[in-house]
Amino acid sequence: MDQQGLLILRRNLDAFIRADPVMVTFTRSTPVQTLTGSHTKGNPTPINPQQFRFVPFKRRLSKSISNTQDGPLSLTEYVLVGRHNVDVQKGDEFSHNNRNYKVTEIEPRTDDRSTTDRVTIALEVRD
Repeated sequence: MDQQGLLILRRNLDAFIRADPVMVTFTRSTPVQTLTGSHTKGNPTPINPQQFRFVPFKRRLSKSISNTQDGPLSLTEYVLVGRHNVDVQKGDEFSHNNRNYKVTEIEPRTDDRSTTDRVTIALEVRD
């Protein structure tokens, strides 16, 4: 995609997010090695607040569906959609409306987001 087309997509996404924004402050825990050599969750460090939009999950991420006796069950009710330059990592956590969430998947699955207009984040409810 050319730079002009990418700029248009990013502007459209920005308007989409600003229409119904959610401010999210992720906390990130760095693993700490114990004396026995295993790792435990370290002290959580808050990341600066960032603007996203909650979007109903459309079953695009196949790992977020569980096959049950009654048929497929979505394990993710919503995904977060953010700008291409958001600071998020798998395992980050946040709270919103008295619910705790954990990041389980991030698309695109690359650190180079220079050619994309958005980041889509799959969540797990941690209540």
